[in-house]
Amino acid sequence: MADIYDRLHGTIVPLLTPFTADGHVDEESLRRLTNHVIKGGVDGVFVMGTTGEFQHLPYEAQRFAVEIVIDEVKDRVLVAAGVTGGSIEETVRNLTATGSMPRPPHAAVIAPLCYHSNRKLPQHMERISAISTLPVLLYNNIGIVERRWKRKDIIPALVGRMATLENIVGIKDSSGNLEYLTQVLAHRSPSFRVFQGEEILILPALHQGAAGAVPSMGNILP
Repeated sequence: MADIYDRLHGTIVPLLTPFTADGHVDEESLRRLTNHVIKGGVDGVFVMGTTGEFQHLPYEAQRFAVEIVIDEVKDRVLVAAGVTGGSIEETVRNLTATGSMPRPPHAAVIAPLCYHSNRKLPQHMERISAISTLPVLLYNNIGIVERRWKRKDIIPALVGRMATLENIVGIKDSSGNLEYLTQVLAHRSPSFRVFQGEEILILPALHQGAAGAVPSMGNILP
């Protein structure tokens, strides 16, 4: 587990998912993109985030993209893979399958996609921590939470509670709210890594103590 903390810092690019004309993951283009960002000097890549449109792809296609990126990276940088499903059980299935890959990613990323409140999220993540063979990053993004009329950020105090779990190592915050990120930083454990997901807030987030950024624009300007 110590190795993941050495890797979790700096710029981690949430990769786009290129497609062929018939709607399949474009392996050749994804390999080129992966090398493009690594040559640009990034510290890691994040496959199957919202920039990669994971919520519109079946798990088989998601896994194919993750396998391509892992193969192309060849351990040069960190690889984080999104495993969020539309339900608790789907997320658990995705996480288990990803963790058992012959060459798994360095970390998994989970958003509370199926939650419209924070009520049961800690219990869900306790279960995730207990079964995960991978370190896990939380993903705060209300734009993808179901029941949109009740969208809520993960409560900072609950982030702090989940940060004490053995496998929960950090969070990507895409709230676009610097005050929220500051509150998360105040509630975290010392080793818990916080990343800013909004490009315009990267510098102030770093000043507040964030470990790095996960910028979509890194696909163009790594």
